[in-house]
This record gives sequence, C-alpha cells and structure tokens, in this order.
Amino acid sequence: MVANMQERLFETGSAKVDSGRDPYAKERTTARRLADGYGVPEAEAFDMLLGYGSETAVRRALKQRWWRGELDRIDEEAA
Repeated sequence: MVANMQERLFETGSAKVDSGRDPYAKERTTARRLADGYGVPEAEAFDMLLGYGSETAVRRALKQRWWRGELDRIDEEAA
C-alpha cells in the first residue's frame, strides 16, 4: 500500500517575504499616541492595544488606571 502525497499548491519557489513592511505600523502609531497622552511606556501601550483589540478599549482601561491612581497624568486631549 502506497500513501498518497498531497500535491504542491504552487509550483513556483518558496514564498516571498517583504521584510521592509511592518504589518503593525498602524498599531504602533496608535500606541505612540496613547503612550504620549497617558504617560505610559510605548511598549506597554502597544501590548495593551494588541491585547484589548481596540483603541477605545485601551483608553477605557487607561482611564480606569488613572482614576485608581496608578497613572500620574492624563492629557485632556487623550481623554
């Protein structure tokens, strides 16, 4: 009994990867804006954005942290 092997989907060479393109460029820009507005590190804002999934949810979480006294400042524009 011979096992059947799946045929290749593409006959061309290996997949091409564009190493110059950042797939998270938009999220990094948003995280930078949130970090500036709420006084948190940019990496933390980026992680929160990926974790919560939306800018609105991150803003809500950061406002809660500010009300609890966990954040020192909040810009009026960020609110």
